[in-house]
Amino acid sequence: MFGCIAVLCFFLDYVVYIPFLTALSLLADFLDGLAARALNVSSPIGKELDSLADAVSFGVVPAIALVYLITYYTYPPSVDLEFNFAETLNRIDSISEGFLILFPLILALFSVLRLAKFNISTDQTSEFKGLATPASTIFVMGLFIAHFKGIKLNSSIDLGWMLRLIAIILSGLLLSNIPMFSFKLKGFALKENKWQYIFIAISLILVAGFQWASIPLIIICYILLNIARTFEKRS
Repeated sequence: MFGCIAVLCFFLDYVVYIPFLTALSLLADFLDGLAARALNVSSPIGKELDSLADAVSFGVVPAIALVYLITYYTYPPSVDLEFNFAETLNRIDSISEGFLILFPLILALFSVLRLAKFNISTDQTSEFKGLATPASTIFVMGLFIAHFKGIKLNSSIDLGWMLRLIAIILSGLLLSNIPMFSFKLKGFALKENKWQYIFIAISLILVAGFQWASIPLIIICYILLNIARTFEKRS
């Protein structure tokens, strides 16, 4: 439901609510398993419902967020006008232009494929294979928040093409076989949770140094730590 409302907010220009709705989706995703276990109502249907909800909140919503940002940078509003997403989309007058604007929707497709692979997997109980859809969504929402906070990148970077590249990279990471640790701690012992504690420490440093801009950096850190963990295991 939070994901569906977030989609409506894009087109009604209530975009300020989208990060909050996504945060509520993340909270619901975290609590659903805890609630099922607490009430002793766990069943196979729960796994399917979880992924179906994730397809909206962590597949469609971040994909539209990237489309929103690309549309904004392609058709920036005049100084004295506010940006209207729905009206600006109506200005697309060619198939090639529409393709370039809507290209990030591939993230929704690959998110659904990643969720389907997860549902039939039998070896992703203690860790994930590939980037989880909530982590992908947090990264995109970090960019979305940075945009509204006025955090600018180097002006020499073509932001439209950078966002399309981000959609490709995230899609590839979603389907990759890189083992990625879960955010859930296995007790509090240092040995079993070494990488989680390293991640938490670096994340706190990033938040202190970069504030809102730290959100996408934290996900990049998470990916790099898991790559390092993979090399450590192989060695």
